[in-house]
Amino acid sequence: MNKLLQTSLIPNQNCLKFCCLKVVNMSVLNVFTNQYSVNKTLRFELKPVGKTVEMLEKAKIFQKDEVIQHKYKATKPYIDQLHREFISEALQNAKLNWLNDEYLNVYKCWKTNRKDYEKELKNKEQNLRAEIVELFNKKAKDWSMRYPGLKNDNIDILFEEDAFERILKVRFGDNPSTLILDPSTGKQISIFDSWKGFKVYFSKFFKTRENFYKDDGTETAIATRIVNQNLRIFCDNVILYENLRNKIDFSEVFENFGNSISIKEFFDISSYNSCLLQNGIDSYNKIIGGETLQNGEKKKGLNELINEYRQKTREKVQFFKKLYNQIHYEKGKVFLDEIKNEKDLIEKLERLVDTAKLKTDLIQALFKDFYENQEKYNLYQIYLSKQAINTISYKWTDRPEAFREKLYQQLKKGKLVKTSKPEELVNSLPDFIALGHIKDMLEDESEILVPWKVRYFAIQNFAGKNQWNQFLAILNYELMSQIETDTTTQDTNASSSLKSSFYDNLQEISKLLQNFTLDDKSKITIK
Repeated sequence: MNKLLQTSLIPNQNCLKFCCLKVVNMSVLNVFTNQYSVNKTLRFELKPVGKTVEMLEKAKIFQKDEVIQHKYKATKPYIDQLHREFISEALQNAKLNWLNDEYLNVYKCWKTNRKDYEKELKNKEQNLRAEIVELFNKKAKDWSMRYPGLKNDNIDILFEEDAFERILKVRFGDNPSTLILDPSTGKQISIFDSWKGFKVYFSKFFKTRENFYKDDGTETAIATRIVNQNLRIFCDNVILYENLRNKIDFSEVFENFGNSISIKEFFDISSYNSCLLQNGIDSYNKIIGGETLQNGEKKKGLNELINEYRQKTREKVQFFKKLYNQIHYEKGKVFLDEIKNEKDLIEKLERLVDTAKLKTDLIQALFKDFYENQEKYNLYQIYLSKQAINTISYKWTDRPEAFREKLYQQLKKGKLVKTSKPEELVNSLPDFIALGHIKDMLEDESEILVPWKVRYFAIQNFAGKNQWNQFLAILNYELMSQIETDTTTQDTNASSSLKSSFYDNLQEISKLLQNFTLDDKSKITIK
């Protein structure tokens, strides 16, 4: 029996209309209907009418609101800069009393027996966090004397109304960008003036910054980053060094960095005092991971020596960990430059074309030299990662398991793998495999040939090559495929498809932009 089921109320201005759904079989839908209430948000707008409009315009309320909004946006970066400078002054050259060998010993015990040492470690970390926050309060007291007229003498000075004129204006007021035009008066005003009673604009913004200075373990607090995260990483690295110092000679790294610090000092718990701010964190991480100079020279880090040790011994020792960045540190230049206009866009694209061509030409030249002069290269010092081997086995061959099995047998001859269980085959491969072993595998005619995918036999003279040269031919093919791309130009009167390198595509885009239009009839598609 047909019935009508009321399904929703749809608000439409000043009236409500019922939308009904005709249900053919009510018994089937019973279990699905009238089960849950539906909430609908009604959106309304207050519009001034009559004399109200005239009064608002006469008082220039809208213009004043626009000025406040402009000031708000312009002031926020200076507030952030103020916090960065405050944090830097507070923690510069700090020496934490609770940071000592006793803490390190408790941490080591906690690593092996968390249940018994959890409470003691937490107490020590709480003391350290409180000590850091006390440094902030001490610096705030210094600032309260430096900038008279503030109501507070602790962290709260950064969030009170008087901070705009008493601190921000004094520190940054000479910057021309802090002056804006007030359209209601036609005069220039400081973005730091007239915030009395309007601090509520910054409520949410201030709340996130207040969290910086907490000592209760808040995730976004500076003390939490220093103690609960980075200090633990530092201690883990100390423990790892103690396990590796008799296996690996790390002195080379410290010589590379000018012996600015000895290896003993680097792994001493007291040296963590220099890692509270971003500059110290960066210096520490460079020694851990190495550094590439502007001229292309690479300074080895500790982890690179560990990697060399792992490759030689096949012992999977751990790597040192890098410290996390300081909370609210000043980041470097934005990766993407602002594009001001069409001309600027074209110039940037042209520079990209030149850079792309230079790099791709270099890659092609390097591979061409490698392909034609293999005898110049030590293939046992050129490595492919386990991940790359996995990709090759699946993308290049029809039988990935056969490829990995053949590689396993080759590595087994050199005693580079241990397991003999088929199910552990993939995991048993080393993290990095020398190209020389792959060459030996492919040139071993006693083994089954690798079944390459059919599409590669379209490569010129592919079938006439031996398996090693087929491998190189596929590598070259895949490399060129990454550089080249299809470009299709669509037009109302013509359609053509051409093969072009990606920097040719960029040149085409550059030409199109010189006569840029919003006409959809002619467009370029890059795949």
